[in-house]
Amino acid sequence: MMLYYLDSSAWAKRYFQETGSEAVDALFDQLSVMACSPLGFIEVGATMARKRNAGEMTHEEFEPKRASLLKDWQRFLRIDVTPSVVLRAFDATGAYGLRGADSLHLASALVLKEQLEPDSREFALVTSDRELKAAALNAGLAVVDPQEQA
Repeated sequence: MMLYYLDSSAWAKRYFQETGSEAVDALFDQLSVMACSPLGFIEVGATMARKRNAGEMTHEEFEPKRASLLKDWQRFLRIDVTPSVVLRAFDATGAYGLRGADSLHLASALVLKEQLEPDSREFALVTSDRELKAAALNAGLAVVDPQEQA
């Protein structure tokens, strides 16, 4: 069974039709396990609010999308922001020059992979963020970019 860690750039594609949305929907349709930091859940919720406020989504669309996000979050394996994850994220800022949120996503994925010790073919970080993707590959993670699957 595959285990996917989704960052918010990938996860948001589930709720907004854009390049890579079909690939993300396919991941959710598989019998796979999804994981994310609580930061990702908050980031996707914030994206929804920003799109509503910018007029890219109606108020009528907003609540059902948020309800869908909350429902999806219930099935996620959650990677808590523990002191060890924070230190790994801090290390990632220096090693890869990543922004704070991307560093936390990378650290969460690395800690998850180490805790579960899955075979590399059974674990992948899902992101459409170019910098995070490059850092994850450099850190030895398998990466799925939904935009490349489109």
